[in-house]
Amino acid sequence: MSIYSSLFICPAKLGLHMSRPIPIVQNVTFQLRYKPDLRFFNLFYGAAQKFPEFAHWQTDHLGITLKDFDNRCSLAIRHDMFAYNQDSSDADLEETSIQKIMAELPASLGIESFLRFGYRKQFLVPLRMAFDNLVTILRVKLFSQNEDLRVVLPETIVDLMYRVDFAESDERFHFTAGPVRKDEIPKWITFNRNDHLRPEVADKEYPSLLNEYPDIALFLDIDMYRTGNLTSQEARDFYPIATARLEKLSGDFVQYLFSQD
Repeated sequence: MSIYSSLFICPAKLGLHMSRPIPIVQNVTFQLRYKPDLRFFNLFYGAAQKFPEFAHWQTDHLGITLKDFDNRCSLAIRHDMFAYNQDSSDADLEETSIQKIMAELPASLGIESFLRFGYRKQFLVPLRMAFDNLVTILRVKLFSQNEDLRVVLPETIVDLMYRVDFAESDERFHFTAGPVRKDEIPKWITFNRNDHLRPEVADKEYPSLLNEYPDIALFLDIDMYRTGNLTSQEARDFYPIATARLEKLSGDFVQYLFSQD
């Protein structure tokens, strides 16, 4: 029997019926960095007041973090960057939040140029298959099968990771993929416990969230970014380009891995 024949995603948990694995978004980060400036310290709080949907906040001498526990998202505004982070796959919430951030924050902080902007997504592809079988698929599909190399290396690959940096026009990518067991997932999925769970219930809710992770999964972490002397308009244009590119890249990659061709 082919190792592909045991491939299965539990549709009951997703409420979907599907014929092939799909990446499920676990965490999203949209971050923009700029040159530090002392005047930002006088502007943080006024800028933060434009986001009343974030009902909770925490501050230190370098910035402020706005928190929405109900939607598990947050907005950090600091002396050298601002970043939106979300621990869910709610694409509408993500788009609405980031569009408002880009419409409000650069002007409120007096930022005319950026040093870097990046869009990062972490995915899980839940699978019903043996961990060893998943390792075998990734080994065959992603690594050299040259016999000269195979005789040099130890006989059995028990685990692996695919980690590559790519370039495409003005964009750069950090790309990571690998098989994970349930107890390994918290090492790779960066759930923002401090900002996305209410402190009074975090100790109870966090273990419950961990228990919902699949027993076996493919992990994907894709960070798409651009550096240079970048304008606010370029940053606004970057977001829709990045969302479309990461959706296609993650989907095509998973389809390639689990196709039986």
